[in-house]
Amino acid sequence: MSRETDERYMHLAIEKTREGMAAGQAPFGACLVRRDEILATTHNTVSQESDITCHAEIDAVRQACRELGSMDLSGSVLYATATPCAMCFTSAEMAGVDRVVIGVGPEDFRTYFPATSRPSTFRIQPGTTENGIEIVLGVLRDECLALFKTWADR
Repeated sequence: MSRETDERYMHLAIEKTREGMAAGQAPFGACLVRRDEILATTHNTVSQESDITCHAEIDAVRQACRELGSMDLSGSVLYATATPCAMCFTSAEMAGVDRVVIGVGPEDFRTYFPATSRPSTFRIQPGTTENGIEIVLGVLRDECLALFKTWADR
C-alpha cells in the first residue's frame, strides 16, 4: 500500500480517537480495512465498559468479525494510533490480519503512560514478523503523538 493510503486510514483512526477522548476514553484508536473497504473504526472503550480488554484494536477486530460473520480477516490492514499490546496484536494475528500500521511507537508510549508500560518480552519491530505480518511504524506519528500530549495535559 502507498504511504498516502496508509495516512488516509490512519486519519480515520485519529478522528475516532478524538471522539473517544471527548467521551473520557484514553487516546487510542483503530481502523480495520480490507481491499479499500472499511470494516471497523473504533476507539478505546476500557473505561466506558469497565473491561480491560476493550482496547481499540480488539474492538475493531470484534466489530469486523461480527459484520462479516467470520473470524477470517485475511487480506486486511489494522491501523492503530499506538503500538498494539500483545493481546491486541495476537487477536489481529489470529484473525489473519496481513499488515499492522502504527502511529506512535513503544518508546513514545512509555513517555506518556509509564505506569502501564511494564517491560515486556513482546516487541513489535518494523518489517515482517515470522508469521508474515507486515509491520509499519511511524505513520502520522506527530499527529498520533499530539493525542497523547493532549491526554497528558488534561
